[in-house]
Amino acid sequence: MRHFVPAMGMALSLLLPLSAHADGSYLKIGAGQSRYSFAGDSESKTGWLLAYGAALDKTWGIEGGYVTFGRLGGLEDLQGNPLTVQTRALYLAGTASIPLGQSFSLYGKLGAAAKRFSGGGDSETRYSPLLGVGATLNLGPQWGLALEYANYGKSDGLRLSQTSLSVLYAF
Repeated sequence: MRHFVPAMGMALSLLLPLSAHADGSYLKIGAGQSRYSFAGDSESKTGWLLAYGAALDKTWGIEGGYVTFGRLGGLEDLQGNPLTVQTRALYLAGTASIPLGQSFSLYGKLGAAAKRFSGGGDSETRYSPLLGVGATLNLGPQWGLALEYANYGKSDGLRLSQTSLSVLYAF
């Protein structure tokens, strides 16, 4: 946790000055299905996300967020004791959007994620690239919905991804 909080502060310090020059900022809150994949086996859990983003122009933007992937149980530590792992991530990404009409657009994002694995009294942070694609439906001048798939990379053979449905509020 020592390194996780400073990473969040650094991400916000990079994001906020850029958003001052942005056309529109938004807050995104969502929930969805997280997938833990390891050695050909996978398990799904319920996760959620909270993100802040800003459009730098009609195409380009930035987004930073916090994601939880749900608790993964049914594991054992090296001594055979039951173990539950909680995984969460902070990310910072550049975004590109393609409008397909007045209220619908497709987007992609590319960035980096700091993933925090906690369980059995231990914790570890791993860094990996982030790649995501999605679609946004504007419901009005301030509200929208986003459906997104994001791949949070692979660390020590474990790949994390999340498919989520989010509510957007623009301000």
